[in-house]
Amino acid sequence: MTALARRPQLRALFRGAILPVLVFGASGCTPVPPSPSVAVAPTSLATPVRSAAAPSPSQAIGGAVTARYADGLPSRMGETQVFRGQAAIDHAAQQTDETAFLVTGWVTYLGAPLSCPLTRGPFGSWTNGCGDARFSDVAGLGDPPITPAITFRFVLGEPLLGPIVVVVHVHDPRAPECETEKAICDRMMVVDRLVWRGDAATEPVPVTRQSLTETIVAAQGTVAEPYGPDSQNAGCALPGLYLYAVMVPDDVTPKVVCAVMAPSKEALSRALDRPEGAAAALRPKAVQMESRSYLHNVLIAHVTIRWLVVENVALLIRTEADPTKKDRAFLEQLAAALSP
Repeated sequence: MTALARRPQLRALFRGAILPVLVFGASGCTPVPPSPSVAVAPTSLATPVRSAAAPSPSQAIGGAVTARYADGLPSRMGETQVFRGQAAIDHAAQQTDETAFLVTGWVTYLGAPLSCPLTRGPFGSWTNGCGDARFSDVAGLGDPPITPAITFRFVLGEPLLGPIVVVVHVHDPRAPECETEKAICDRMMVVDRLVWRGDAATEPVPVTRQSLTETIVAAQGTVAEPYGPDSQNAGCALPGLYLYAVMVPDDVTPKVVCAVMAPSKEALSRALDRPEGAAAALRPKAVQMESRSYLHNVLIAHVTIRWLVVENVALLIRTEADPTKKDRAFLEQLAAALSP
């Protein structure tokens, strides 16, 4: 089980009734390269100690959004250019001091894990990705080149998901914390603060936030809460997308257990390679996980958690391992309610 799945809030989603034995099925996602019009591209026993020292650059830049990229992300705020993807990496490489500039993209930060394997560099290095934010200039893309080129470690304390613009700088005076990787950290973009967190131009379509939450309430009487500090689970996390936590009783079927919402159908396709519709949700490829529960070596429950994809929304649905007529009707109800 991954470090992410070891969090207490995730155990609330996936624990079995008595003695769960988990068998993971077809999972993972296959990112799709972004279009040529949008430039685009590592993780520790405990969270690295983070310095409390404040960065020196903090000039007032930004302002109202005055121009946008094709996907709605700001390309200019006030009179200041906003960089993204490879253009941001190239601009950072040209900087000779700590002059601040703006970078935009999509962030996925679920909060610091309890533990994760130490995988890269010295323990204190910023290249140590334990608990770091994943960042991309393309919604739904997994690990583009800009992810290891930027660090949010001095600004993030609570979960953060979705489109952002941040003030960054390079040549941070705290780079010596990285020990033998000082030179790498000196070139990294260090986030000073967030100055924009999405607006109407980046809202999800065609399925909206309101439609998603109303559909889940109508289907099972359970409120879908946007993932955040007070949420109980994030079992269907995908890169750069909005997450919704849904608390339901263990092993009760059929139930929506969590939801992912992308800003567009294309963004969801980049993050999750699954066909759409209720019929597709019944196929083996849709199964994310199986759970068998035993009592005194007797199987008492065998359920699956499977993806239902509709437009720009993906729901994880708990059904019987051999879907019943009730399960099938539930999937069809949800698909019909979310279809435009």
